[in-house]
Amino acid sequence: MDLATTVAGKVVDFSMNHIIRQTGYIFCYKSKAQNLELKVQDLIAARERVQSSVNAATRKGEEILQNVKNWQDRASMIAQEPENGSEVEGESNKDKAKCFFGLCPNLKSRYELSKKADEQAGAIVKLLEQEGKIHGKVSHPFDPQEIWAPSSKSYVALESRKFMLNEILGALKDANLERIGVYGKPGVGKTTLVKQVANEAKADKLFDVVALAVVTKTPDVRKIQGEIADFLGLKFDEESVAGRAIRLSIRLRKERKILVILDDIWTSLKLDEVGIAFGDHEHRGCKVLITSKDPDVLHGMHANRHFRVDALKEAEAWNLFKKTAGDIVEDPHVQSKAIDACRRCAGLPIAIVPTAKALKNRTPPEWENALKQLKSPLQTMPADPRSAIELSFNHLANEDLKSAFLLCSLMPYNATIFDLLKYGMALGLLQGIETMEEARQRLQRLVQNLKSSCLLLDGRMAEEFTMHDVIRDIAASIASRDRHMFFMRNEIGPRELPDAGMLKKCSAISLIYNDFINLPDELDCPQLKYFQLYNKNSALKIPDQFFMRTKALEVLDLKGLQLLSLPSSLSLLEDLLTLCLESCLLQDLSMVGKLKKLGILSLYSSIIEELPKEIGQLTQLRLLNLDSCSELRVIPPNVISNLSQLEELYIGNSFARWGDEQRAAGHASLGELKHLPCLTSLNLQIPDSRNMPKELFSEKLQRFRILIGETWDWSDKHETSRMLKLKLTEGIRINYGVQMLLKKTEDLYLDELKRVRNVLYELDDTGKGFPQLKHLHVQNGSEMKHIINSIEAPTLEAFPVLESLCLQNLINLEKICNGPLKKQPFEKLRVVKVRSCHRLKNLFSFSVARGLLQLQEIEMVDCKDMVEIIAEGGESDIGKNGATTKIEFRQLQLLTLKQVPKLISFNTSSTTMALFNQKVTFPNLQDLKLSSISTSQIWHAQLLSVPSCFQNLTTMTVEGCGNLKFVLSSSTVKNLKQLIHLEISECKLIEEIIEEITGQEGMEEISFPKLNSLKMKGLPKLARFCSAKGVEFPSLKQLQIEYCPKLETFVSKFVKKEMRAMKGRQEMVLGIQPLFNEKVAFPSLEKLTISHLKSLTMMWNNQLPEDSFCKLKTMEVAYCEKLQTIFPFSMVRRFQTLETLVINDAGSLEEVFEVQGLYVEENEAEAAVPLKKLYMYNLPKLKHVWSEDPKGTATFQNLNFVYAFGCHSLKYLFPASVARGLQQLEKVEIDASAVEEIVAKDETPQPETRFLFTELSFLRLWNLYKLKNFYPGMHSVEWPALKKFVSYHCGDLKTFTSELLSIEETSRVSQPLFLVEKVVPNLEELSLNSDDISILSHEVFPANLFSKIKVLQVHCYHQDSAIFPFRFIQKFTNLEKLDIGCCEFRDLFPSGEVEDEENHPRTLARVRSLKLVSLPNLSHIWQLSSRADLVLPLLEALVISHCSNLVNLAPSASSFSYLTTLDVWNCHGPENIIASSTAKSLVQLTRMSIRECNKVTAIIVDDEEEETPKEIIFSNLVCLELNGLPSLLYFSSGSSALKFPSLEDVTVKQCPNLRYFHWGELSTPKLHKVWLTEEKDRSCWEGDLNAIATSYDTSGRMISGTRDYDHLEKQAASYSIRDE
Repeated sequence: MDLATTVAGKVVDFSMNHIIRQTGYIFCYKSKAQNLELKVQDLIAARERVQSSVNAATRKGEEILQNVKNWQDRASMIAQEPENGSEVEGESNKDKAKCFFGLCPNLKSRYELSKKADEQAGAIVKLLEQEGKIHGKVSHPFDPQEIWAPSSKSYVALESRKFMLNEILGALKDANLERIGVYGKPGVGKTTLVKQVANEAKADKLFDVVALAVVTKTPDVRKIQGEIADFLGLKFDEESVAGRAIRLSIRLRKERKILVILDDIWTSLKLDEVGIAFGDHEHRGCKVLITSKDPDVLHGMHANRHFRVDALKEAEAWNLFKKTAGDIVEDPHVQSKAIDACRRCAGLPIAIVPTAKALKNRTPPEWENALKQLKSPLQTMPADPRSAIELSFNHLANEDLKSAFLLCSLMPYNATIFDLLKYGMALGLLQGIETMEEARQRLQRLVQNLKSSCLLLDGRMAEEFTMHDVIRDIAASIASRDRHMFFMRNEIGPRELPDAGMLKKCSAISLIYNDFINLPDELDCPQLKYFQLYNKNSALKIPDQFFMRTKALEVLDLKGLQLLSLPSSLSLLEDLLTLCLESCLLQDLSMVGKLKKLGILSLYSSIIEELPKEIGQLTQLRLLNLDSCSELRVIPPNVISNLSQLEELYIGNSFARWGDEQRAAGHASLGELKHLPCLTSLNLQIPDSRNMPKELFSEKLQRFRILIGETWDWSDKHETSRMLKLKLTEGIRINYGVQMLLKKTEDLYLDELKRVRNVLYELDDTGKGFPQLKHLHVQNGSEMKHIINSIEAPTLEAFPVLESLCLQNLINLEKICNGPLKKQPFEKLRVVKVRSCHRLKNLFSFSVARGLLQLQEIEMVDCKDMVEIIAEGGESDIGKNGATTKIEFRQLQLLTLKQVPKLISFNTSSTTMALFNQKVTFPNLQDLKLSSISTSQIWHAQLLSVPSCFQNLTTMTVEGCGNLKFVLSSSTVKNLKQLIHLEISECKLIEEIIEEITGQEGMEEISFPKLNSLKMKGLPKLARFCSAKGVEFPSLKQLQIEYCPKLETFVSKFVKKEMRAMKGRQEMVLGIQPLFNEKVAFPSLEKLTISHLKSLTMMWNNQLPEDSFCKLKTMEVAYCEKLQTIFPFSMVRRFQTLETLVINDAGSLEEVFEVQGLYVEENEAEAAVPLKKLYMYNLPKLKHVWSEDPKGTATFQNLNFVYAFGCHSLKYLFPASVARGLQQLEKVEIDASAVEEIVAKDETPQPETRFLFTELSFLRLWNLYKLKNFYPGMHSVEWPALKKFVSYHCGDLKTFTSELLSIEETSRVSQPLFLVEKVVPNLEELSLNSDDISILSHEVFPANLFSKIKVLQVHCYHQDSAIFPFRFIQKFTNLEKLDIGCCEFRDLFPSGEVEDEENHPRTLARVRSLKLVSLPNLSHIWQLSSRADLVLPLLEALVISHCSNLVNLAPSASSFSYLTTLDVWNCHGPENIIASSTAKSLVQLTRMSIRECNKVTAIIVDDEEEETPKEIIFSNLVCLELNGLPSLLYFSSGSSALKFPSLEDVTVKQCPNLRYFHWGELSTPKLHKVWLTEEKDRSCWEGDLNAIATSYDTSGRMISGTRDYDHLEKQAASYSIRDE
C-alpha cells in the first residue's frame, strides 16, 4: 500500500509539473519573448568578442580552431533567425493571433511561439557557456616549421609533378648530393613544387628543419639570412652581413639534418657569404635545394643534380582548369570555350589557376568575352600568361581590390599588412575609415580576397604576403598603362628615369634597389602621389630641389640613404600623409615638423641619435615607428606627449633612456605616454623599472610588446599581439598599469623574481588567474617555491588558456601546483618545458595531470631531484572528484627527459620501477628522447598487453642511461610498427637492444617495417642487436654502429647464458663470426657507417639474404683494428649501387677489394662496380686497394674521385687494367703515403702502354717521398681536362719535360709526368718547386704559356742562398692567388725588382691573395725601400704562418686599401704587426686574426718616421681574434683615436699580460660582448674593450679550429700551402 501511494504521488507530481510548464508557455509568453531578446543581445555581444579574437589571430597568420568556427556558425544562425521570436511579443496586436472573430487570443499560436522562444533561449545559454570556455583561445600560435604541413590545400597533385616530386625527394635522400637544382620557365610551378617537396620531406622526417628564402634578381644577402633565420627561430645581434653569416653558420651546425631552399635565383650566389656550410668538414647534414629559370645558374652554383620542370601537357592542364573552375565547365554552352581558354594558358599553372578562378560561375557570354581577352597578340609566344592575369584583374569585384592589387605590385617581396597600411592610408584605399584598427581589418580582407583569386600568395611569416614575379611584372605593366605608375626593380647598371612627358603623368614611382648613378635636380611630376626609393648605392644623393615639382605627393618611402640633412624641397609637400625614412643614416630631421598633415612617420632601423623636437608639431600623426633605431639616444621632453592623435607608437629595440618626470631632464619621460588618449599599440623598453610612473598604461592598449628591466632582448617566437617581459627587482610594487598589462598579456616573461614565491597569487590581483595568458616563461627566481599555491591563496581559476609553460633556473621551486584547486588549471596547456629546477621532485600531481587533455610536449632537462613526472597523492586535489586509476595523454607527441639522474619512473605509485607503466599512457606519442636518467627498464611488461600504448611512436632516442641493460623486448617491437628513427648511445650496461626472454628458445622473426635509420653508439657491453631466428629491416636506409667494442655479430643464434662461455671458446676454434649474416636483411639500406668496433674481424659472409645490401650507396668504415678486408670476392657483385666508400684508421686492413677467386664464366658479364668516390685515410698496413689486377673480371669505370692519405704500405694506387678503364675519373689526391708508382706495371705484356684520363681535372700529389714515376715502364698518358695540379715533396718524380728541350736540359732519369706544351697551357692552378721553375723558365716557351693560371704555389727552395723568382712570377699575367712555402728566402720583393715601373710593370696587379707558410729565414716580405702597394695593389687576403724570423709585415706607410683579411699566426719574430700609417689604409678590412705569436707586444704602433694619424677608422672590420699572445700588452700603443663602427665579433684568449686595449679614444658602437673561446660559448662584457684585460680566459688551449691548426703544426716542415 505504501509503495503504491508513493508511486502514485510521484506520478501526480510529475504530471502537475509538466502541466504547469506547458501552460506557462501560454501565460508567460511575454516574459519568454523578453528573455529571448536579452539572450540574443548577449549572444551578439559574445559573437563580437569571439570575432575580435579571430580577427587578431588571423592578422597574425594563426590557424583558427575548428570548434571556434563551429561555434561562430551556430551563433550566427541563431542570432540571424527571422524575428528571433519577436512575433511572440507582438502577437496580441495581430488579428491572425486571435480566434472567435478577434475576441479570444489564439492559444495555439501563443504556445508554439512561446515554446520556440524558450528553446532558442536555452540554445543561446549553451552557446554562452561554450564561449566562456573559449576564453580568447581561438587559434594555434605560429610556428615557422608548421607551415610545412604534410599536405597543402592549395597543392594539386598532378601526375607529372608527382613523378618530379618523387625524383627530387630521392635526390634529397642521396647522401652524396648536397646541392640540388630545379629549373624551368617562369610560371611553370617551380616554387609550388619545391614547397610541396619541403612539406613531404618534413612529414617523412628527412630533415629536422626546413628553411626557405626567396633570392630574387638581385640577391640581398642580409634579407636571405633573415628569412632563413626566421625558420630557425634565430634572432641576430649582429648588424653586418659577415657577422650574421658567422652566427647563421654556427646555428645551422646545431641542426642534425636541415634543408635550405633558395627560391628564384637569377645569378650565382656565394653560399659561404650567406653562412651556409657544406661537406664532410662543414655540415654533412645540410642540403640546399635551388630554383632558377636558368640552368646555367645551377651549374654556376655547382648543383649536383638538375631537374627540369616543363609546362603541363594539355590533358593535365585541362584537369587543373576543371578542378579550379568547378562544374560550370561541364555546361555544354561553356565547355568548348573553357577548353579554348585553358589551351590559351599554354600549360602554365600561373595562368591556368587565376583564369579558372576568375571565370568560375560566369555566364556563357562572359566566357565568350574572356576568350577575346585571352587572345595573345603574339601567336609565336603562346606561353605568355599576360592576358590570363589581366583577365583575373578585370574580374576583381571592385575598384578597391584592383587598387590594392596594383599597389601590392609596387611593394617589396614579403610585404606586410603594415606596409600596405603605410601606403594605403594615403592613396584613397581607406576612405571612410576612422581608426588604424579598422584600417588593418579592411586591408586584411582585401589581401585575403586577392589570395583567394590567386593573385597574392602567403608570405613566410604572419601578416606577410607576396606576389609571384610573373604576376608582379604584369601588374606593374597594368599599373603603368592604366594608372601611370612607373616601376623599376633590381636593375643592374646605370639607369635613368622616364622622359619628361611620362613623368608629368606619373601618379606613382617605385624604384627598388637599382644601380642609379644620380637623380635629376628636380622631379617634375605634378600628379605624383607615391614615390618609393630603396637604395643600394651609398653614393646616391637626393638633390635639394628634388621635390620642388611634386607638391601632390602623399606617400614618400625612402630606404638605405645617407640623409645628413633633408632636401629643403621636402618642406613643400603640404599634402604628405606618409613619410618612411627606413634603414637610413639621418641627422637633421627638424624639417619634418612642417609636414602638418603627416599621419604616419616611420624611421624603422635608421641610424639617428636624436629625435628633433619639431616632431612634436605633427598633431595629426597617428603612427610613429622608431623600432630598431638602436643609436637613438635622445628624445626631447614633450615631443611624444604633443602627439595627441597617436594610435600606434613603436620604440622597440630603440630609445630607452627615459627621464624622470619629477626632475628637469633632457629626455622624454615615460609619463608622456599618459597624454596619448588614442594609443592602442605600443612597443617599448623600460630598462629601470623605478622610473616607471603609476597607471602608465591605458586600458585601450590592444597590441603591445613591452620590456621592463635590462635582461631582455626583442625576440618573440610566439608572435602574439600582446607580449610583456618583466624583470622584478628588489622592492618593486606592481602598479595598476603593469597589473593591467598582466591581465591582458598573452606572452609573459618573468626574470629574477625577488620576494616572489607564488606567481599566481602575488602577480594576479584580479583573482581570475591570468585569463588571457597563452605563454608563460619564468627564469632565475631564487625565492620562488610555487607557480600556484592555493593553500596560501585559494583561487577559482588558474591559467585557463595557457598553452606553453617554460620554467628555467628556479633553484628553489618545489611544486608547480601546491594545494587543492576548485577548478582544473592548465586546461589548454600544450607545451611544458622545465630546465635547471633542482628542488622540483615532480611535474604535476595525478589529479592535475588528468586534466591536461591538450598537452602535446613535455621537456625536462637538468632537474637533479626529479624522481617522477606525475605524482599520485592520497586524495584528489581538484574539487571533489575521486582519484582516477589511469591517465591517458592522448595529445602528447613529444616527450624529452634529459639529465634527470634520479628519475626512475614516470609515475612511482606503480609497483614496478619501469619508466612507463599502465598508470600513464601515451597513445599518440611520436618522439621520445631519454637522456641521463636512472631507470633500469623503459616499459613495464603489462604495457605489452596494450597495443595502442606506443603505437604511433616514430622517433626514439636513448642516451646516457647507465642502468639500462636492454631497450626493447620482442613484445614491445610488435607494437612499434610506426617507428622510423631509433638511436641508442652512451649506455654502459646495454648488452643487447632487444631483450632476450628467459625460458624462450630465441625470438621468432622480428620486423621493423618502417624503421628508416638506426644508430648505436658508445655501448661498451653491446654483444648483439638481438638473438633471434631472423630480423628484417625492409625500410631501413641508414645504419650507424660506432664505439661498440664487444660487438661481433649483429644477430646471433639463441644461446643460454650459461652456455655462452663455452660457445665463445668454440668460435675461437671453429672460425670467425661475421658482423652481418643470413639472419638479418637490409634490402633498402643506402648508408652504412661502422666505426670503433674493436672485435670486428669480418664484415659479412657469403650466406646473406639475396636482396640484402643491394641498394647500398654509401659505406664508411673507421677504427676497426682487426678488419683485414672489406669486400671478399664473393661480395663484389652484390654491391651494384655502391657509390661512395670511406675507410679510415683500420690498422690491420691489407686490401679493400679481394679479387682472388673472382672469375667470369664465358657467357657471364664482368662485375661492374658503380663506385664513384673512394676515400682511404690512415691505413698503415694497406698493401693493395685491389688485391691483384682484376683483368676484366671487375670494372670500376664510374670512379670519379680517389683520395688516399697515410697509407704507409701502399706501393701503387691502381692496377693497370683498372687505370685504363677510368674514363670518368675527375679528381685524384694522394697524401703522405709510400706510393712508388701511381699505376702498377701491367702483368700482361701490352703492344702499347697508353693511359687516357679524359675527365681528370684535379691531381694532387703531396708528401710522397718514395714516388718515382707515374708508371714503371715506357708509356704514354694524356690529360686533356687537367685544370689543377698540386704537388709537394714527391721524391724522385720528374714533373715536366718538353719536346722543345733536349734530354740533357731536362736531365731525364725517369719518364716525367707531363709534357709542358700539352698540359701547362690549360692549367688554372699549379704547384712548382725549384727544379720545375728551372725548366719552365727556359726561353723556348711562349710568353702566354701561363695565361690561364690563377693560383700558383711556389715551394721547396732549400738552398740557403735561394732568391725568390720574382721575374718568373711576372710571367703569370692572370695570377689571382700566390702561395709560397717551405723555402729559405730571406725576402720576397726586393726594392730593385720594381723600382722602375716602365721596365717592370705591375704584373702582380691581379693578385688578390698572398699566403706565406713555413719560411723560416724570411725577415721581410717587402724591404724598407719597397712599394708594397706597387707590387700587390689589389691585395685582399694576407695569410702568414710559421715564419719565425719575420721582423714586420710591411714597411711604414705601406698601403693596403683593398685588404679584407689579415691572418698572422705562429710567427715568433715580430714585436708588432702594423704601423699606424698602414692601419689607416685598412678601410676594407673585415677580419683580423693574430694567433700564437710569442713576441708581439702590440698590434698597432706609431710610425717613427711618419706623422701619426689623428684617428684610425676600421670601417668594415667585423671580426677580431687575439689568441695565444703571451707578450701582448695592448692592441694599440699609439695616440690615434681608434674607431670600429662595424666591429661585432671579438675573441680574446690566452693573452695573460694584456693591460688595456687602447689608451686613447676608442669607439665600438656595435660591440656588446667579447668571446673568451673560439667556440663562442663563453663571453663577457664590461661596457668597454679595455675592461677585457681582467676578464678573459687565460687557461686552456684554443678550442675551435684546432683540427686544422694542430694538423698543420705537426707538419710544419711540410706545411700545406694550399687551402684545403
